[in-house]
Amino acid sequence: MRLHPHSFISSSDMKPFLRQVAMFLLLPIAGCVTLLCTSLDRNIAWTSVPGDCDNRGSWIYQRLYLDTTGVDIAIVGTSRTINGIQDTLISRLLSNSLSQEMNIVNFGYCRFGMEMQFIMAKDILEQKNIEVIVIEINEGMSGSSHPLFPYYARTEDVLRPASVLNQAVPANYYNGFLSRLTQFRQDILDLEDTAEPMFPSYGYRGYPGNADPSTLIEPDSFVDREMNALKRFEKLYPKAWIAQLVEMCLAKRVKIYFLYMPSYHDQPEPVEGLEFYRSLAPVLIPPNASIRNKGLWRDHDHLNDSGAKVLSTWLALELLNE
Repeated sequence: MRLHPHSFISSSDMKPFLRQVAMFLLLPIAGCVTLLCTSLDRNIAWTSVPGDCDNRGSWIYQRLYLDTTGVDIAIVGTSRTINGIQDTLISRLLSNSLSQEMNIVNFGYCRFGMEMQFIMAKDILEQKNIEVIVIEINEGMSGSSHPLFPYYARTEDVLRPASVLNQAVPANYYNGFLSRLTQFRQDILDLEDTAEPMFPSYGYRGYPGNADPSTLIEPDSFVDREMNALKRFEKLYPKAWIAQLVEMCLAKRVKIYFLYMPSYHDQPEPVEGLEFYRSLAPVLIPPNASIRNKGLWRDHDHLNDSGAKVLSTWLALELLNE
C-alpha cells in the first residue's frame, strides 16, 4: 500500500500542535494548583467529615472557636485518649488542689497519625491560652499518615508537611485539593449551614461495660527493640511531626508532656522512640499494675469508665507534682 506524501504531520507542523495541547492542559492544572493553595476555612475544615469519629471534628471546632470557656491543659491523642482521660475529673481534682478553676480538655481523635495531634495543637495554641499540652504516645511509633489530615489541615501544612517521607503524601495533596474544591463549591452556591450542633464542653467519651477477659492478651514476655534500616526510615516521618509540634509549643512557652497510652497487650513502656521523646519533653508512664486489671478495659485497646478514672486520677497527681 502506498501512503500519500501528506499523510504524515511534518515536524514543523507538530510543534505548534504540541504547544496548543500543552496550553490546553496547563490552564486546568494551574487552576487546580491555585485552588490547592487557597486557605481552608476552619469551620469548613473541622465540620467537613461529620460521619467520622462520632462527628468529633465538629466538636473540636465548637470547643475551640465557639465556646469561650478557656483551656488550661489540652490533652491530644487517639481514641485511647478519648476513652481513657476523664477531663472533667482531672479539672475537678486540679481545681480543688490549686484552689483555682482549672479547665482540662480531652482533644482525642480516632486513629493513629501524628499529623492529627499537630494540627489540633496548632488550632489550640491559636485559639486558647493554654499552659500545658499533653501528647499521647504509644508502644510503637506509628509511621502512618492520618487519613483525615488533608481535610483538617491548614494549607501550609498540606503543601509543606514536616516530612515528605511517606507514601501517603501524594494522596494528601489530592485530598487537600478535594477539600478546598468543596469549599469553592459552597462559596459559589452560597451554601452555609447556620445550625450549629450542640456538644458538651468536655471531650471524654466513656463506656461502662467490661471486655470479654478472653480477648485481653497479656504482653509478650520478650520484645525485640532493635529496628532494621527500613523501620528506622519509617520513623523519620512521625519524628518530624513530633519535633515540629514540640518546637511550635515551645515558641508559645507552653509546657509539654508525653503520655504513654498502651493497649492491654502492650509493654509497660514504649518500645520505640522512648529516648527520642525524653530528649524533647518529660514522658509520663502510668504504673503497669494500676491498669493491668482486666475489669478496667472495654476492649483490648481502650479503657472503660473504671479504668479511665484510675488513669485520670494518676495523671492529675502527676501534673500536680511536675
